[in-house]
Amino acid sequence: MNEYGPYAESPHFQDLLETVTSNDPSVSKLFLSDKWLGDHGVEALANALEENTSVESLVLRRNEITPKGILALSTMLQHNTSIHTIFLRGNNVGSDGCRWLSEIMLKENTALETLDLQKNHIGDNGANYLAHGLLNNDAIKYLKLENNKIGNDGAKAFGQLFIRKKQRNTTTGRTTIIMEALALSKNSIQDDGVMALSRGITESDSLKEIHLDRNQIGDEGIEHITEMLTKTRHVKKLQLKYNPFTRKGAKRLLEGVARNYFLESVIIDHQYDDIQRKIDFYLLLNKIGHRHILQNDDNSIPSALWANILAKIGNYFVLAQVGNGRMYSEEDSAGMLYYFIQCKPNLFKDVSEC
Repeated sequence: MNEYGPYAESPHFQDLLETVTSNDPSVSKLFLSDKWLGDHGVEALANALEENTSVESLVLRRNEITPKGILALSTMLQHNTSIHTIFLRGNNVGSDGCRWLSEIMLKENTALETLDLQKNHIGDNGANYLAHGLLNNDAIKYLKLENNKIGNDGAKAFGQLFIRKKQRNTTTGRTTIIMEALALSKNSIQDDGVMALSRGITESDSLKEIHLDRNQIGDEGIEHITEMLTKTRHVKKLQLKYNPFTRKGAKRLLEGVARNYFLESVIIDHQYDDIQRKIDFYLLLNKIGHRHILQNDDNSIPSALWANILAKIGNYFVLAQVGNGRMYSEEDSAGMLYYFIQCKPNLFKDVSEC
Protein backbone atom coordinates (compact mmCIF):
# COMPACT_ATOMS: atom_id res chain seq x y z
CA MET A 1 0.00 0.00 0.00
CA ASN A 2 1.37 3.41 -0.95
CA GLU A 3 -1.56 5.74 -0.78
CA TYR A 4 -1.20 8.97 1.07
CA GLY A 5 -3.43 10.52 3.68
CA PRO A 6 -5.35 13.79 3.54
CA TYR A 7 -2.60 15.74 5.29
CA ALA A 8 -0.38 15.51 2.19
CA GLU A 9 -3.05 17.42 0.23
CA SER A 10 -4.10 19.76 3.03
CA PRO A 11 -3.64 23.54 2.92
CA HIS A 12 -1.53 23.26 6.06
CA PHE A 13 0.98 20.96 4.37
CA GLN A 14 1.08 23.19 1.29
CA ASP A 15 1.79 26.19 3.50
CA LEU A 16 4.56 24.23 5.18
CA LEU A 17 6.13 23.39 1.83
CA GLU A 18 6.10 27.07 0.87
CA THR A 19 7.72 27.99 4.19
CA VAL A 20 10.45 25.40 3.68
CA THR A 21 11.02 26.46 0.08
CA SER A 22 11.35 30.09 1.15
CA ASN A 23 14.09 29.03 3.59
CA ASP A 24 12.42 30.60 6.61
CA PRO A 25 15.22 30.75 9.24
CA SER A 26 12.72 30.25 12.10
CA VAL A 27 12.03 26.68 10.95
CA SER A 28 14.88 24.43 12.06
CA LYS A 29 12.90 21.27 12.91
CA LEU A 30 10.11 19.53 11.04
CA PHE A 31 7.93 17.20 13.14
CA LEU A 32 5.77 15.22 10.73
CA SER A 33 5.27 11.87 12.44
CA ASP A 34 2.02 9.94 11.91
CA LYS A 35 0.88 12.17 9.05
CA TRP A 36 0.54 9.30 6.56
CA LEU A 37 2.44 11.32 4.00
CA GLY A 38 3.31 8.34 1.83
CA ASP A 39 5.84 8.58 -0.96
CA HIS A 40 3.86 11.34 -2.68
CA GLY A 41 4.06 13.67 0.32
CA VAL A 42 7.71 12.82 1.00
CA GLU A 43 8.66 13.56 -2.61
CA ALA A 44 7.05 17.00 -2.32
CA LEU A 45 8.84 17.61 0.96
CA ALA A 46 12.18 16.49 -0.50
CA ASN A 47 11.80 18.95 -3.38
CA ALA A 48 11.14 21.76 -0.93
CA LEU A 49 14.16 20.83 1.19
CA GLU A 50 16.72 20.51 -1.59
CA GLU A 51 17.94 24.10 -1.41
CA ASN A 52 16.90 24.75 2.19
CA THR A 53 19.65 25.74 4.65
CA SER A 54 17.60 26.22 7.83
CA VAL A 55 16.06 22.84 8.65
CA GLU A 56 18.41 20.71 10.76
CA SER A 57 16.13 17.94 12.02
CA LEU A 58 13.55 15.93 10.08
CA VAL A 59 11.11 13.65 11.94
CA LEU A 60 9.10 11.33 9.67
CA ARG A 61 8.12 8.42 11.90
CA ARG A 62 5.29 6.14 10.72
CA ASN A 63 4.46 7.73 7.38
CA GLU A 64 4.14 4.72 5.04
CA ILE A 65 7.39 5.62 3.29
CA THR A 66 8.67 2.95 0.90
CA PRO A 67 11.93 2.74 -1.11
CA LYS A 68 10.43 5.20 -3.61
CA GLY A 69 10.19 7.86 -0.91
CA ILE A 70 13.66 6.98 0.36
CA LEU A 71 15.02 7.55 -3.15
CA ALA A 72 13.55 11.07 -3.08
CA LEU A 73 15.05 11.78 0.35
CA SER A 74 18.44 10.35 -0.67
CA THR A 75 18.53 12.48 -3.82
CA MET A 76 17.64 15.56 -1.79
CA LEU A 77 20.45 14.83 0.67
CA GLN A 78 22.98 14.88 -2.15
CA HIS A 79 22.49 18.65 -2.17
CA ASN A 80 21.18 19.59 1.28
CA THR A 81 23.97 20.17 3.82
CA SER A 82 21.97 21.55 6.73
CA ILE A 83 20.02 18.46 7.87
CA HIS A 84 21.95 16.68 10.64
CA THR A 85 19.24 14.34 11.98
CA ILE A 86 16.56 12.18 10.34
CA PHE A 87 14.07 9.96 12.17
CA LEU A 88 12.37 7.34 9.95
CA ARG A 89 11.17 4.83 12.51
CA GLY A 90 8.20 2.66 11.63
CA ASN A 91 8.16 3.06 7.84
CA ASN A 92 8.73 0.51 5.06
CA VAL A 93 12.30 1.32 4.04
CA GLY A 94 13.25 -2.32 3.48
CA SER A 95 16.48 -3.52 1.93
CA ASP A 96 15.77 -1.65 -1.33
CA GLY A 97 15.46 1.62 0.56
CA CYS A 98 18.79 0.88 2.25
CA ARG A 99 20.28 0.39 -1.20
CA TRP A 100 19.25 3.92 -2.17
CA LEU A 101 20.60 5.29 1.10
CA SER A 102 23.88 3.49 0.48
CA GLU A 103 24.37 4.30 -3.19
CA ILE A 104 23.19 7.92 -3.11
CA MET A 105 22.89 9.52 0.31
CA LEU A 106 25.76 7.89 2.21
CA LYS A 107 28.01 8.27 -0.82
CA GLU A 108 27.43 12.00 -1.29
CA ASN A 109 26.21 13.53 1.97
CA THR A 110 28.74 14.84 4.50
CA ALA A 111 26.36 16.52 6.97
CA LEU A 112 23.92 13.89 8.28
CA GLU A 113 25.07 12.65 11.71
CA THR A 114 22.05 10.78 13.12
CA LEU A 115 20.00 8.27 11.13
CA ASP A 116 17.12 6.48 12.88
CA LEU A 117 15.82 3.48 10.90
CA GLN A 118 14.14 1.51 13.67
CA LYS A 119 11.42 -0.96 12.69
CA ASN A 120 11.82 -0.76 8.91
CA HIS A 121 12.06 -4.41 7.76
CA ILE A 122 15.69 -3.94 6.77
CA GLY A 123 16.99 -7.46 7.37
CA ASP A 124 20.52 -8.68 6.68
CA ASN A 125 20.47 -7.46 3.09
CA GLY A 126 19.62 -3.94 4.17
CA ALA A 127 22.29 -4.02 6.86
CA ASN A 128 24.84 -5.09 4.25
CA TYR A 129 23.86 -2.20 1.99
CA LEU A 130 24.23 0.27 4.85
CA ALA A 131 27.60 -1.11 5.94
CA HIS A 132 28.87 -0.86 2.37
CA GLY A 133 27.70 2.74 2.08
CA LEU A 134 29.18 3.72 5.42
CA LEU A 135 32.67 2.59 4.37
CA ASN A 136 33.30 5.93 2.68
CA ASN A 137 30.99 8.04 4.83
CA ASP A 138 32.58 9.72 7.83
CA ALA A 139 29.59 11.86 8.80
CA ILE A 140 27.19 9.34 10.38
CA LYS A 141 27.87 9.14 14.12
CA TYR A 142 24.63 7.63 15.47
CA LEU A 143 22.88 4.77 13.67
CA LYS A 144 19.70 3.25 15.12
CA LEU A 145 18.65 -0.09 13.63
CA GLU A 146 16.51 -1.64 16.36
CA ASN A 147 13.75 -4.10 15.50
CA ASN A 148 14.80 -4.79 11.91
CA LYS A 149 15.17 -8.59 11.68
CA ILE A 150 18.94 -8.26 11.43
CA GLY A 151 20.81 -11.50 12.10
CA ASN A 152 24.37 -12.76 12.08
CA ASP A 153 25.11 -11.68 8.51
CA GLY A 154 24.12 -8.10 9.26
CA ALA A 155 26.21 -8.05 12.44
CA LYS A 156 29.16 -9.46 10.50
CA ALA A 157 28.77 -6.71 7.91
CA PHE A 158 29.16 -4.04 10.58
CA GLY A 159 32.10 -5.88 12.13
CA GLN A 160 33.82 -5.87 8.74
CA LEU A 161 32.92 -2.21 8.27
CA PHE A 162 34.87 -1.21 11.39
CA ILE A 163 37.87 -3.32 10.41
CA ARG A 164 37.95 -1.99 6.84
CA LYS A 165 37.61 1.61 8.02
CA LYS A 166 40.49 1.15 10.42
CA GLN A 167 42.59 -0.34 7.61
CA ARG A 168 41.68 2.57 5.36
CA ASN A 169 42.59 5.14 7.98
CA THR A 170 45.88 3.39 8.68
CA THR A 171 46.74 3.24 4.97
CA THR A 172 45.76 6.81 4.15
CA GLY A 173 46.71 8.46 7.43
CA ARG A 174 43.17 9.72 7.94
CA THR A 175 42.05 10.38 11.49
CA THR A 176 38.31 10.70 10.93
CA ILE A 177 35.84 9.43 13.52
CA ILE A 178 34.11 6.31 12.25
CA MET A 179 30.90 5.97 14.29
CA GLU A 180 30.08 6.70 17.92
CA ALA A 181 26.86 4.76 18.57
CA LEU A 182 25.27 1.69 17.00
CA ALA A 183 21.87 0.44 18.19
CA LEU A 184 21.01 -3.14 17.21
CA SER A 185 18.52 -4.10 19.91
CA LYS A 186 15.44 -6.24 19.17
CA ASN A 187 17.07 -8.16 16.33
CA SER A 188 18.15 -11.79 15.84
CA ILE A 189 21.90 -11.60 16.37
CA GLN A 190 23.47 -14.77 17.76
CA ASP A 191 26.92 -15.70 19.04
CA ASP A 192 28.60 -15.91 15.61
CA GLY A 193 27.39 -12.45 14.73
CA VAL A 194 28.53 -11.09 18.08
CA MET A 195 31.99 -12.60 17.53
CA ALA A 196 32.45 -10.73 14.24
CA LEU A 197 30.91 -7.53 15.63
CA SER A 198 33.12 -7.61 18.74
CA ARG A 199 36.24 -8.03 16.65
CA GLY A 200 35.22 -5.06 14.56
CA ILE A 201 34.47 -2.92 17.61
CA THR A 202 37.92 -3.73 18.97
CA GLU A 203 39.38 -2.22 15.79
CA SER A 204 37.06 0.78 15.54
CA ASP A 205 38.79 3.16 17.99
CA SER A 206 35.69 5.37 18.07
CA LEU A 207 32.52 3.41 18.86
CA LYS A 208 31.41 4.61 22.30
CA GLU A 209 27.97 3.04 22.61
CA ILE A 210 26.53 -0.32 21.54
CA HIS A 211 22.96 -1.51 22.17
CA LEU A 212 22.35 -5.27 21.88
CA ASP A 213 19.27 -5.77 24.06
CA ARG A 214 16.76 -8.46 23.06
CA ASN A 215 18.91 -10.47 20.69
CA GLN A 216 19.93 -14.14 20.94
CA ILE A 217 23.31 -13.75 22.64
CA GLY A 218 24.42 -16.74 24.71
CA ASP A 219 27.46 -17.44 26.87
CA GLU A 220 29.72 -17.83 23.84
CA GLY A 221 28.72 -14.41 22.60
CA ILE A 222 29.37 -12.93 26.04
CA GLU A 223 32.86 -14.47 25.91
CA HIS A 224 33.58 -12.49 22.73
CA ILE A 225 32.17 -9.30 24.26
CA THR A 226 34.29 -9.81 27.39
CA GLU A 227 37.42 -10.21 25.28
CA MET A 228 36.53 -7.00 23.44
CA LEU A 229 36.15 -5.12 26.74
CA THR A 230 39.63 -6.16 27.87
CA LYS A 231 41.15 -4.72 24.69
CA THR A 232 39.32 -1.43 24.23
CA ARG A 233 39.25 1.98 25.85
CA HIS A 234 36.77 3.71 23.57
CA VAL A 235 33.58 1.78 24.47
CA LYS A 236 31.66 3.67 27.17
CA LYS A 237 28.15 2.18 27.15
CA LEU A 238 26.95 -1.38 26.58
CA GLN A 239 23.38 -2.71 26.82
CA LEU A 240 22.71 -6.46 26.94
CA LYS A 241 19.30 -6.85 28.59
CA TYR A 242 16.98 -9.74 27.71
CA ASN A 243 19.49 -12.05 26.07
CA PRO A 244 19.64 -15.81 26.82
CA PHE A 245 23.14 -15.92 28.35
CA THR A 246 23.32 -17.71 31.68
CA ARG A 247 24.63 -16.71 35.08
CA LYS A 248 27.99 -18.12 34.00
CA GLY A 249 28.03 -15.65 31.11
CA ALA A 250 27.06 -12.77 33.41
CA LYS A 251 29.94 -13.61 35.74
CA ARG A 252 32.32 -13.75 32.80
CA LEU A 253 31.13 -10.32 31.67
CA LEU A 254 31.83 -9.03 35.19
CA GLU A 255 35.45 -10.14 34.79
CA GLY A 256 35.72 -8.07 31.63
CA VAL A 257 34.16 -5.03 33.27
CA ALA A 258 36.62 -5.32 36.18
CA ARG A 259 39.51 -5.10 33.73
CA ASN A 260 38.17 -2.09 31.81
CA TYR A 261 38.81 1.29 33.45
CA PHE A 262 36.94 3.37 30.87
CA LEU A 263 33.39 1.98 30.83
CA GLU A 264 30.58 4.19 32.10
CA SER A 265 27.46 2.04 31.75
CA VAL A 266 26.81 -1.70 31.36
CA ILE A 267 23.25 -2.99 31.72
CA ILE A 268 22.34 -6.69 31.90
CA ASP A 269 19.12 -8.55 32.68
CA HIS A 270 17.46 -7.92 36.06
CA GLN A 271 17.60 -11.63 36.93
CA TYR A 272 21.31 -11.14 37.59
CA ASP A 273 20.78 -8.15 39.81
CA ASP A 274 23.51 -9.15 42.26
CA ILE A 275 26.04 -9.27 39.42
CA GLN A 276 24.72 -5.96 38.10
CA ARG A 277 25.48 -4.38 41.47
CA LYS A 278 29.07 -5.61 41.29
CA ILE A 279 29.33 -4.25 37.76
CA ASP A 280 28.06 -0.93 39.08
CA PHE A 281 30.84 -0.92 41.69
CA TYR A 282 33.51 -1.08 39.04
CA LEU A 283 31.78 1.55 36.91
CA LEU A 284 31.71 3.88 39.88
CA LEU A 285 35.42 3.34 40.37
CA ASN A 286 35.85 4.58 36.83
CA LYS A 287 33.72 7.64 37.55
CA ILE A 288 35.67 8.68 40.63
CA GLY A 289 39.02 8.63 38.91
CA HIS A 290 39.94 4.94 39.15
CA ARG A 291 40.74 4.91 35.42
CA HIS A 292 43.45 7.55 35.84
CA ILE A 293 44.89 6.19 39.05
CA LEU A 294 45.44 2.75 37.56
CA GLN A 295 47.70 4.21 34.89
CA ASN A 296 50.37 5.09 37.46
CA ASP A 297 53.54 3.18 36.64
CA ASP A 298 54.39 2.57 40.28
CA ASN A 299 50.94 1.01 40.86
CA SER A 300 50.15 3.31 43.78
CA ILE A 301 47.87 6.19 44.63
CA PRO A 302 49.68 9.48 45.28
CA SER A 303 48.92 10.37 48.88
CA ALA A 304 47.84 13.86 47.85
CA LEU A 305 44.84 12.34 46.05
CA TRP A 306 43.47 10.33 48.96
CA ALA A 307 41.29 12.96 50.61
CA ASN A 308 39.63 13.74 47.28
CA ILE A 309 39.13 10.07 46.42
CA LEU A 310 37.52 9.20 49.74
CA ALA A 311 35.29 12.26 49.57
CA LYS A 312 34.14 11.30 46.11
CA ILE A 313 33.40 7.74 47.18
CA GLY A 314 31.12 9.10 49.89
CA ASN A 315 29.44 11.52 47.53
CA TYR A 316 28.71 8.93 44.87
CA PHE A 317 27.34 6.32 47.26
CA VAL A 318 25.49 8.36 49.85
CA LEU A 319 24.19 11.27 47.80
CA ALA A 320 23.86 10.16 44.18
CA GLN A 321 21.60 7.87 42.23
CA VAL A 322 23.72 5.70 39.98
CA GLY A 323 23.71 2.55 37.92
CA ASN A 324 20.09 1.44 37.53
CA GLY A 325 18.69 4.31 39.56
CA ARG A 326 19.52 2.77 42.96
CA MET A 327 20.31 4.90 45.99
CA TYR A 328 23.49 3.58 47.57
CA SER A 329 24.06 3.54 51.32
CA GLU A 330 27.10 3.80 53.58
CA GLU A 331 27.13 0.00 53.70
CA ASP A 332 27.45 -0.04 49.91
CA SER A 333 30.24 2.50 50.22
CA ALA A 334 32.18 0.08 52.40
CA GLY A 335 31.52 -2.64 49.84
CA MET A 336 32.77 -0.39 47.10
CA LEU A 337 36.01 0.21 48.93
CA TYR A 338 36.33 -3.54 49.46
CA TYR A 339 36.07 -4.20 45.73
CA PHE A 340 38.54 -1.39 45.12
CA ILE A 341 41.08 -3.12 47.37
CA GLN A 342 40.36 -6.53 45.84
CA CYS A 343 40.81 -5.24 42.31
CA LYS A 344 44.18 -3.56 42.89
CA PRO A 345 45.54 -4.11 46.39
CA ASN A 346 48.92 -2.50 45.68
CA LEU A 347 47.14 0.80 45.17
CA PHE A 348 46.95 1.09 48.94
CA LYS A 349 50.61 0.69 49.78
CA ASP A 350 51.14 4.39 50.56
CA VAL A 351 47.87 4.94 52.46
CA SER A 352 49.81 5.39 55.72
CA GLU A 353 51.30 8.58 54.33
CA CYS A 354 47.89 10.31 54.22
